[in-house]
Amino acid sequence: LQFLLSHFPYDFHVFRHKNERKVVVLAGENMRFRGDGQFEGTNDIFDPQSGWESEYRIGNAYIHGNPISVYGHALPARIKLKKSEWQQILSNGSSALDVHIPAAGPMDYSECGKAFREAPVFFSKYFPDHKINAFTCNSWFLDHQFESYLPESSNIVRFLKEVYLIPLPEANDSGTFFRIFGQKRIDDLAGVPQDTSLQRAVIEHIKAGMHWHSGGCLLFPDDLNWGSQAYRVNMTI
Repeated sequence: LQFLLSHFPYDFHVFRHKNERKVVVLAGENMRFRGDGQFEGTNDIFDPQSGWESEYRIGNAYIHGNPISVYGHALPARIKLKKSEWQQILSNGSSALDVHIPAAGPMDYSECGKAFREAPVFFSKYFPDHKINAFTCNSWFLDHQFESYLPESSNIVRFLKEVYLIPLPEANDSGTFFRIFGQKRIDDLAGVPQDTSLQRAVIEHIKAGMHWHSGGCLLFPDDLNWGSQAYRVNMTI
């Protein structure tokens, strides 16, 4: 993995329970989502019938908002968090480490875990003023739908289970197609290779009338126990 000093660019608000260590992500105010919990306009698809807008409000005793599922989609049912029990750990502009996964070579699951463990040691030594509130990543493969097609032993699936997935505005499938087929659009399904399980999964999904989309993820240093699936095990939503 490669890491870049960054600041969290999205209007999500992340809280951790002070005692139970659970994490919950809330959408910002007036974000527009489709009925499937992806941002309005993802893949240039709009949902005027079942789309909805998020609420984010801080009251005297509670924080009110729409949660983001660990699987990477927003939920229309609002929740409230008791302010005395939850602590905010990330918001728009918070310092972070952005994660880049090079296209060359395999995305080895164990090596990814090793890189995450080594990064805080390196950056605290050479960049001590840059607090690592979270690891953040945007990528074509951060799409929970891959879990429905690929085996549990897949490096992609194993990675997805270690992080907290979040939806991204203006997400689309061009990165998926480019990384898997070398082209940003697929106009002829029969004309692309289907030699790997990943290629076949992508085509099967499209033939079923579905769409792929890029996504984002969060991983917090306090939860860095690679292999524990911390956000799935301690799932709040």
